[in-house]
Amino acid sequence: LVLVAPPVISQTNDFVQSLPDTVEQYTDSESPLMRYIRDHNLEQDVQNNIESFRERFQSIGGSAVTTASEIVSFIVSLIAVLVMTFMMLVEGPMWMEKFWSTQDPEKSKRPKRVVHKMYKVVTGYVNGQLIIAIIAGFFALIALLIASTLLDANINAVVYALIIALTCLIPMFGATIGAIIVVALCAFASWPLAGVMAVFFLIYQQVENATIQPGIQARQNELTPLLVFIAALIGISFGGILGAFIAIPVVGCVRVWFVEYYGERFSVGPKTKA
Repeated sequence: LVLVAPPVISQTNDFVQSLPDTVEQYTDSESPLMRYIRDHNLEQDVQNNIESFRERFQSIGGSAVTTASEIVSFIVSLIAVLVMTFMMLVEGPMWMEKFWSTQDPEKSKRPKRVVHKMYKVVTGYVNGQLIIAIIAGFFALIALLIASTLLDANINAVVYALIIALTCLIPMFGATIGAIIVVALCAFASWPLAGVMAVFFLIYQQVENATIQPGIQARQNELTPLLVFIAALIGISFGGILGAFIAIPVVGCVRVWFVEYYGERFSVGPKTKA
């Protein structure tokens, strides 16, 4: 997508921009069409339509390029964050062991314990998002297969379900993004199918945001569903969708720090007697 989309968009924009000039050049020829236009005094109407066409598609072309550039930029940023997160989770323990080996063992006991708990929070968050994505993709696949069969629509349900699974890696709001994409694709095959899937995703999104997402992330990060929801909203307000992706593990790490240094009053898990 990153390699193909920019040249396709650029060439489409060039075509749109040059099309009015092409039409205008054609109007200067001695073709039967132009003789008909001159005989019926339609030159001014044609010229007005050409100018209107130029102005309309110049704005559309610019908007299309801007929107496509933003989409490609977001996809690249999301992939970069996912790759960096995976690499840190894989190589993190090795680098931390090297770092702690240079520190005083007695003084580093508590910081080491805190960092280890934070690492577990981040890994739990990533695992939680994977579980959420798999659940969403599975239910989307079932719904797509049933709906397309009943409505006799020819679609690639597996690919559409994969789109849902990938977008659901984005916390809280990923299901909405994936639903918009899949419903738009379904509309090309069957309008009734698009309507059915829109209703399905609307219901599923409410269920996911209210139960699945907060429940899984709260269990993985020892955060309450309310804190998970607030963290996602704060992340979106400051950093957009990528901010929401990062905000939940950050809040989890902050909670670990407060629990370690300020006591169990910040712990949301069950209290145990000593």
